[in-house]
Amino acid sequence: MDADCAHFLNEKLGVCAITSGDPAAVLAAEHYSYDAIGLWHAIKHMPTPWIVLKEASRRLNPDGVLVVAAPNPLAWQARLMKGRRPHFDLPRHLFELPINWLVTFGGKLNLTLELVTTRDKGSLYWNRFSWGLLLRSLSRNPRVQDRLWRLGLQVGRLLEPWEGREGHGATYTIILRRSA
Repeated sequence: MDADCAHFLNEKLGVCAITSGDPAAVLAAEHYSYDAIGLWHAIKHMPTPWIVLKEASRRLNPDGVLVVAAPNPLAWQARLMKGRRPHFDLPRHLFELPINWLVTFGGKLNLTLELVTTRDKGSLYWNRFSWGLLLRSLSRNPRVQDRLWRLGLQVGRLLEPWEGREGHGATYTIILRRSA
């Protein structure tokens, strides 16, 4: 939804990026089909993610992929932090879609699972980031917040043996492929 970001993607990188508060309507009105559609930490902000997923699947070429990255509601830290979890970010985050739900729903849209991981580089960073945000939230003093942030990143590093296990990370990345 950031016009400057979309402009950069279009002009500098040659990526087709559209600025809209209603991505389902944009996809429904689209006349093109794509080899790849990415919903990178975006689906959690959408009021009707199932409609966006449906429209995205309709716009994929045969063998095209839909890449979705989002918070993992079944993450180890989600169970531990509960309502204080930084990814539980109401009202900005409207949904947390479990991996199994997304895979099952994708199957109904003729999408097959190509990859699912909570261990990609971004997901592993989000584990540490979440601990940093949680500890930083314990103070209003900027100096103390900075120290707590750094301490939280270290806590995240220490917890990596638990959180770094596949399926337990703070976020996931899923690739679904449209059948040929």
